[in-house]
Formats: sequence, structure tokens, C-alpha cells
Amino acid sequence: MGSGLINPPEGTPSSIPNIPIPDYTQQAQQTAAGLKAAGWWDDLWKSFWEHLAPGPGLVIGLFASAIDSILAGAMNFVSALQGTNTPGFFSLVAATLSDLTGVEFSATAVQASFKQGGAPAANAAIGEAFLSLLVSEMLPGSKLPTGPGVTAASAFLGYAMAFAVREGNLAVLSELLPFEVNILGGLREYGTGMADALGLGRLTRLAMAPLMKILVQDPVTYDLNAVYTPTMLPAASMIKANWRGELSAGDLNTNLAKLGYSPQAIQALQVDSALFPSASQIIDEMRCGYISASDAAAALVVLGYPPDGAVPYTIAEEASRSASHLDTLISHYQTLMQNRWISADQLSSDLQAYGLSATEIQWVKTAVAPMLEYTTRELSASDLETAYLNGLIDLTYYAAWLTRQGYSLPDQAIMQYLLLIKQQKEVAADQLASWRNRIACLNAIAKGQPAPPGFDGQCNPTS
Repeated sequence: MGSGLINPPEGTPSSIPNIPIPDYTQQAQQTAAGLKAAGWWDDLWKSFWEHLAPGPGLVIGLFASAIDSILAGAMNFVSALQGTNTPGFFSLVAATLSDLTGVEFSATAVQASFKQGGAPAANAAIGEAFLSLLVSEMLPGSKLPTGPGVTAASAFLGYAMAFAVREGNLAVLSELLPFEVNILGGLREYGTGMADALGLGRLTRLAMAPLMKILVQDPVTYDLNAVYTPTMLPAASMIKANWRGELSAGDLNTNLAKLGYSPQAIQALQVDSALFPSASQIIDEMRCGYISASDAAAALVVLGYPPDGAVPYTIAEEASRSASHLDTLISHYQTLMQNRWISADQLSSDLQAYGLSATEIQWVKTAVAPMLEYTTRELSASDLETAYLNGLIDLTYYAAWLTRQGYSLPDQAIMQYLLLIKQQKEVAADQLASWRNRIACLNAIAKGQPAPPGFDGQCNPTS
């Protein structure tokens, strides 16, 4: 009978695989780690708070706006209590300044300035009165000068004083209220914070600094200098005074020590303060045999040249002097080539012996080339006269020469007539009258006048 199960065939081994039981705890941990690594949890909370936060922030902003409105009303109430820009306020300012300075300030003048120009004019009047007080106290009989700078300083000082009085008003009013309902003490911090942010104290000191410097600091400095004479000579001047015998060595060392110089520094300073021959003068002394090359190198070191730089400088100075002689030599060779005493090849051969490069030699020859290519000299006037009298040239050639020499047309005519006179005095006598007329015509045209009758615009006879 069967057992109700299908048994495998007899003699055949079982082929059912051995399947392991899954570890679901490990799978859950891996899934959670993967979600965390993907940022899912962070994104969830970020989105939650981003949507939740604006609500409370909006409520807080509305609450703060309401508080600001209440404080603004309280501040307007305090401003009204202070009576700013009212006769009483300016009377308080004047009374405060009178109490602090011991000098009577006129509240009426301040009020009049307010009526004319408003609060800026009133502030200027307050500041001007304060500055005038300082000037009269420090220099009795003097008056406050006028000018844009004084006007600006007066206006700013008046504003700062009025600001201080308003701060004092707020402090007094806050003291009058019971502690339980006193909110003015907190409002007072607005003024204090504003004054600190603007730096009114520092700006006020800057506005008053020129007055105190000119009227107090500088005069006191001058008086103290005249009595105690604390200013010392410059270090170099003291050293020269010692050389002239006007300052002893002990006083020199003492004074320089007061300036912070050590004995070694004083010795070095004496060397630096001395006057020595220039570098070029030292080289001249060596060239003329007054000093040796080693002495010249040592002298250059004293002037500030490093020990390893004295010799190169000496060589450079000698090369500079030699270069001038070389330029003269090149000029002589150019003259020889220009006068065709030597050829271009001979010039190149000779200059190569002096170390000139092929490029420089080529430029030397190039500079001479125009003088070889073009005519640079002509016969003299006496040579042309001799040539004409001997029939070698005519007047046309002579006139062209006169033009190249830069003679004017009237002068050219005179030179030609003088040449003809030398050739034939008889012919010249017959033509003398017509020549004189032509010369007069040329002179007239040269002066911008019309040609006389009988001549055209070129002073040629018309008949």
C-alpha cells in the first residue's frame, strides 16, 4: 500500500536541491543601509521642514512688524515730548551750553536762525557760537574767521550738540516713568547705537582738531621748542660739524647714540657721509698714473661698488672710452671710402681687425653709399666764371648752378649780368639799360608787385 506520497523510483538517488533558509534580518539591514546611502531619509526631513518652517517664520515676521509699529509710535511720542525744533528745545540747548561752558548763550539768536533756515541753520548757529567761545577763550580779542570750512564745522558741531541734548532728554524722561512701565530706557539704546554706528564722537573730534592744533598744539610746540630746543641735527650734519671742529667727538657720539646709532653704525655713517671722487674721476686718476689699479678698485668699493664689481666697472669704463676712439676711427674710414681712397672691401677688411661684426660693418658702408651714388660737390663761382669766359659753358648752365646754390631770381640776373660785363664791356654797355629794367621787374615781382610795362610775369620783354 502507498503512503500517500510519490516515492522516487527504487534504486534512483534523490535529485532535490538543498535550498538554504533566507536571513531576512540581514536583508532588512541592507535595504535600510541602501535607502540611507541614497539620501532618502535626509530628503524626507528636509522637505518636511522646508514646508513647515515658512509658517512660523511668517507669524514671527508679523509679530515683529507689529512690535516695530508700536515702537515707532512710542518714538514719535518721545520726539513730541522732547519738543525738538521748538523754542523750548533751543532754550534748553542754550541753557545746557551756558551751564557747561560758563558763558551765556543766546537762545533768541538760535531761534531766529531756525525761523530763517530751519534746523540746519539753527545747528550752524549753535556750532558757531561754541567755536566763537573757544576762540575768544584761547585768544582773547580774536574772532572766529569766516569761510566754507568754518561754516561746515559749525553746522556739524551744532548737530552733534543737539543730538546730545536729545539723548539727555530721553534719559530724563525715562527716569520719570515707573520701572514697571518704563520702555523709554530701551528706546534710549537706539540713540546710543546710532551715535556709535555713525562715530559722532570721533567725527566731532576731527571737526575740532584744526582749531585745537592751530590755536593750542602748534603754539605750545613752538614755545616749548624755543625754550628746550629738543630738535637735533640730522646725523650727517652732526658728522660734518665734527669735521669742521664745531662739535666734539664726545658730543657727536652722545647725540648719535640718542638717535639709536651703535659705535659700529657711527663709524659706518661717517664713511657714508664723506665726499669722495666720483667713479669716473677715479678711473681718470688711474689712467693718468696717479693711482694703481688696485687703489682704484679699493676706492670704488668705498663708493659703494661691491669688491667683485670694481674690476668689471673699470673694464666697462675703459671700454666706454675706447668706444669713442673707435667711432672716430670708423668716421675716418668712411671719409676715405667717400673720397674713393679705399674700396668697400678694404674698409671691411680693416674694420674687422678691430672686432666689428659683419652687421655693423655693413651699416658703416651703407651710411657712405649715398655719398658715392650722388653728386656731393660742385665747381666754385670763380671756376664757373673762368669756364664761361673760356667758352666751356653757357649762361643756361650758369643759371642752373645759381638755382642749385639757392640764389633768388634777382640775384641770379645780377650774377649773369656781372659775368657778361666781364666778358664784353662794350656789349654790356649797350644792354645795361635793358638789364637794369629787368632787374627792377624781378625785384618788383619778388615783393609781390605787378610787372612794370614792357615785361610779362616772368620779366621777359614783351616787345
